[in-house]
This record gives sequence, C-alpha cells and structure tokens, in this order.
Amino acid sequence: MNKKKEKELVFLKPSSKHDLINRLLQILELFKLDSYKRVSIISFFSNYFDMINVGIKISIMDKELYLYVESKKDIKIIDGIFDDFEYIQKNNFIVNKYKVILANNFKLNKEIIDKINKISVTRNSLLEMNHELKKKAYYDNLTNVFNRNKFNELLEREMARAKRYKINLSFAIFDIDHFKHVNDNFGHLVGDRVLVEFSSLIAKNIRKSDVFARWGGEEFVLLMPETSALDAKKVAEKIRNIIANNVFEIVNTITCSIGISEYTDNMLISKLITDSDDALYFAKENGRNQTVLSGELEK
Repeated sequence: MNKKKEKELVFLKPSSKHDLINRLLQILELFKLDSYKRVSIISFFSNYFDMINVGIKISIMDKELYLYVESKKDIKIIDGIFDDFEYIQKNNFIVNKYKVILANNFKLNKEIIDKINKISVTRNSLLEMNHELKKKAYYDNLTNVFNRNKFNELLEREMARAKRYKINLSFAIFDIDHFKHVNDNFGHLVGDRVLVEFSSLIAKNIRKSDVFARWGGEEFVLLMPETSALDAKKVAEKIRNIIANNVFEIVNTITCSIGISEYTDNMLISKLITDSDDALYFAKENGRNQTVLSGELEK
C-alpha cells in the first residue's frame, strides 16, 4: 500500500493569543478554506487558549485537513474541527464541551456570513433600484440629460445662491429650427436621433458647473452660474455655430435659435424664464439661427 503523503506544520506553545492568531492565519491561508471555516478555527483556539495551553500540529493529507491538539487533558481533535466533529478522543466531558462550542461557532459564523452576503446582495439591488429611480426621476429618457423637473430644482438652488452672494446667473433656451419638418420628412425615429445628437453636442461644450436639460419637445435649457448675459451670449453663439456646422446623419444640417436672460435682484423664476422665452420668440420670428438677449428687446 502506498502511504499517504503528509505535509505538516507544528506550533509549539505560542506566547500569546495574538501570536497564536497570527500563526493560524499564516498556515490557514495555505488551505484555501472558506472564510467561515477559518474564522471557526481561529475563534476556537483564541477563546480557549488559556484552557488549552498547547502546541498545535496542523497537517494536510490527500487534500484533507487534520488538526491535532495536545493539552494538559490530552485532547486530540482530528479531521473535522469545523465539519461533523465525529471523532474526538479522550476526556469526554471537556471534549464534548469543545465539540458543542465548535459546532455552534461554525454554525454562527456561517449564518453571519450568509446574512452579510444576503445583505450585500440586497444592498446592491437597492442601489441599482435607487440608481434607476433617480435616472427616471431626474433624467430625460431619450437624451439622458436632466429633465425639466430636475432642472427646476437646480434652478431654484442657483437663483437663491445668486441672490445671496450677488453673483451673475444667465439662462438660455435652445430651440431646433423647423424640427417639425424633420419629423414629417424623415420620421420620428430620425427626429429622436437628431435630438440625441443635438443634446450631446451642447453637453460636450459647456462647463461642469452649467446645468443643461431637455425642456420639452425640441427645446433645451442651459443655466450658466457666475455668467453675465454678454458672456452667456458668447457661449451660446459658439454652440450655435457648432450645431450649424455639424453634419447630422440622414438630415445633414440643422440650425437652432437661442434666447437668453440674466437674473437680477429679486427676480422671480417665472420672469427669468419668460424673458428668455420672449428673446427666443424674437429670434425665431426674425430669421432663426441666431442668439438674442432679452435685454436687447428693451432697446
């Protein structure tokens, strides 16, 4: 008969619980055990170190794990300190006590880890659900930019900040010129692709601090904190030219009209929006493909 090949390591009376735990961790890493099995072994020897006061031999034989404990009571624990605990020799009273403790530790640690895993899975599911809910609540389904509800929320915040710190704040409305013709001539699917590309071009050419959203239909809005109306017009003109020079798939080229207003002390949100809307209407009525400031209408 071929003798089983055995590899073993012997721990001779560790000086402290800390020393014992460190040595156990080092050797148990070689066994590739489940985490709760490692915890069970370490927990057992750590909790009963003073009672055991021993050297420990741990060996691997044909991929089976064996632990031998030599104590004052001559306790010998073989093959199953964390599984069935079927074979334990000598001193039945103490051994049985250890058997129950080990079994409970194993069960408890397994339950804890199972619960942690379930909690982790549940947490990840909740995070995914929360992400999806936020996406639906805050983002436009087609273009993936902020929707009107989220924009209104951020608009209130930025107007309050502008009022408090006496800083500039400008608001722009973008409208795609003759967009109805795109839908009528090429269909709504092509129209949707134009909206996606249009919004993407704007999003790529604004600052992180700016707030960009789909207002509805072919209208988009841009909030520019710490930006005067004149500076906002420069930004808008840059974007308008990018749009006009872009080649859109199937429809080739499109243009847009832009209306801009600037926040003034104690201005209501409705007034800021109306001023931009009036400027946009003027731009569309007077040739389209242009940017108009609400302040220019008063001159």
